[in-house]
Amino acid sequence: MSNINTNARFISSYLGTKRKYGEKIAEVIKLCNEKTLYDIFGGSGSLTCQLAPYFDRLIYNEKNIFISTFIELAYSHFKDGTFDEWFDSSVKAWYIGSKERYFEIRERFNSQLDDFDQRCMQFFWLDHTCTSSLIRWNGHKIPGNPWYFNQAYNGKVVNADNIKETLKNGLACINNKEFEIHPDDYEDLAIEKGLLMVDPPYDNTYSDYLPENWDSERFVKWLIEKSKTNPVCLFGSTKVDDFSDTKNLKPFYDLGWKVLVLSEKAFKGVSPHGVSHDKAQDRSKQRDMMLYNF
Repeated sequence: MSNINTNARFISSYLGTKRKYGEKIAEVIKLCNEKTLYDIFGGSGSLTCQLAPYFDRLIYNEKNIFISTFIELAYSHFKDGTFDEWFDSSVKAWYIGSKERYFEIRERFNSQLDDFDQRCMQFFWLDHTCTSSLIRWNGHKIPGNPWYFNQAYNGKVVNADNIKETLKNGLACINNKEFEIHPDDYEDLAIEKGLLMVDPPYDNTYSDYLPENWDSERFVKWLIEKSKTNPVCLFGSTKVDDFSDTKNLKPFYDLGWKVLVLSEKAFKGVSPHGVSHDKAQDRSKQRDMMLYNF
């Protein structure tokens, strides 16, 4: 089998991406011998792209309709050979290179002034330039608009050409595979036989499942049922060895699932906005983990 591309993903700036863990994860998934990969909470697409060499069929699912639709648009242009022209003429039209531009695009996005495809491109740049790449929504600002985006500007100017190459590289990883894109809630996604890669919102750090609150009880019930007939890799974080600080992972640890430590966190006193202060979360002992049942 081919070696993975450890930098491959669709979106180069995304909080919680598993990009840097690709090689560790690949060593485990080799054991399951499945032909189909379900990336249930797709996000940046790093798991889909990096693990593509081990599968014939790739199912990328992302409930954020602006991300999933953007990737669908990018993939269609990549397949028909018009990706460079499309990105340079259409996607770059919404490029954000300053604070003023950021708030201009954010206001256009929230006011729904443009058609849906244009808003997907706007969101693509908002994701790359918002604070900490923390995608946060506030459904109470505008009644009837649950996708109201209220994250602040991160102060950094991004290189549009580098972002374009990252996206293009990710698309190349899945180009010779059977590839599907879905915008479904995890319970609505049609699942047949295959490996489930499940990276839900962490219930012990940032717990919003857009655009509604995260329900660990609903999630655990669903995953226990799916794990009876499918191999599963489940991701999350914990500060304690028995996983008692995370409702997402604790039931599966208690069932005897195997544990892979992905990383040890090395920061403390940092808020969700990346600012150090006394009341911020202490995540110095937070470990990124993977539990699996095969």
